[in-house]
Amino acid sequence: DDEDDDEDDKAAGTSGDQRKLGRSESEQIDRNIYFLKEPDGGAMKAAYYMSRLRAWSLQEDGIYRSEIVKAGGIEAVISTMWMQLLAYDTEMSNETEGEDGVVEEVIEIDDDDEQSIEHPQQGDEDDDDDNDELYFLRVQQLGIACLANIARDRSSCSLIMSSGGMEKIAAAMKKYPSNANVQEKGCDAIGTLARDQQARDKLVKHHDAVKLVLEAMETGAPDDVYVQRRGCIALFRLAAAGSASCTVIGKCGAVDVVLRTMRRHTEDAKIQRLGCGVLKALSKRVESNKSRIFATKGGTGLSTVLKAMTKHMGDSGVQEEACRLLGHLTICHLERKFAISRSGALERILSAMKRHKNSEKVQLAGCVALLNLTTKVELASMANSCGSIQVIRQAAKPHCPRQAKKLLTRLRIARYAPIVFVS
Repeated sequence: DDEDDDEDDKAAGTSGDQRKLGRSESEQIDRNIYFLKEPDGGAMKAAYYMSRLRAWSLQEDGIYRSEIVKAGGIEAVISTMWMQLLAYDTEMSNETEGEDGVVEEVIEIDDDDEQSIEHPQQGDEDDDDDNDELYFLRVQQLGIACLANIARDRSSCSLIMSSGGMEKIAAAMKKYPSNANVQEKGCDAIGTLARDQQARDKLVKHHDAVKLVLEAMETGAPDDVYVQRRGCIALFRLAAAGSASCTVIGKCGAVDVVLRTMRRHTEDAKIQRLGCGVLKALSKRVESNKSRIFATKGGTGLSTVLKAMTKHMGDSGVQEEACRLLGHLTICHLERKFAISRSGALERILSAMKRHKNSEKVQLAGCVALLNLTTKVELASMANSCGSIQVIRQAAKPHCPRQAKKLLTRLRIARYAPIVFVS
């Protein structure tokens, strides 16, 4: 793959007629897809041509991706992945059936012949079997990567879905459940396909994409940082399908899986940011998911979010997503507002606003969270005791004046209003 990338870089850097260069590349893509479709090519050749196709699909300008689609590259990749999976299953079953026959032949061979002939051949066969298995695996990895790269162009997502691309991605992920590379690329492909609205709805309703992502994060590669990141991105994009999809994702156990991921990878700021983003998306319009965040095993989700804010105080992305999440959790639920306010969330929000004075997103997220938290005089008084008025004047007012003005008015009224605290 590295050699192919080097050749592409050299070709792109050479001076000459760009029209001829484009025609040459188009012919190479057509020829590559033609050889990829050969049924008797074998896993090694399929992996080679798939790697070249993946290199072309990585181009940022998308020119080669459109050429791949026009030449039937999507259908070629999907059919090759499926044929190689079938070939691998057939080869494994033949080896299993042949073991008994090999034992019967060994019984009839003399001891001297067995020592001189059988052992060297057995070693060669083991090496060949290992190489074949590696190439079969490589075909699936490269195939999923190709589909994910092609899906960057949203116009190709519907063709991938209608051609059975998601079924082949799911088959590969199920075939190699403990391979981190396959699981990462599978989550990446699902997340990329989910950028298209029609594909997103189909992924949630008909293709069990949520279960595939959760299995990859929970049992496939729980300690792999990249799998967890890709999984969170996929869940976030799938949640954008609407409240019905968020309900389905929540019922599949996504809240617990994301929170466990955040607890396992406390040092990784990206996972903390993405995890808060997924929880925010799931709890935006679904009350049951909010309850799941508060009732998770191994500690409440609220404590996990506050620990992330404390651990990564200097990361504006973590602070923004956490503030947005806290704001969503407090909507239309008075008991939850008091629980969050008494948990130390007010201090964490104000600390984030003071530390990131120049971040408009953090200031807006913090103001919205405080607005949702201070709907009662008692709650506004708690915010006043934390020094919120000074923070809002200095940090929030220059970035979000409308929200800051509304919040300051509420906090000033709470200073002089009679207070009856709710137990």
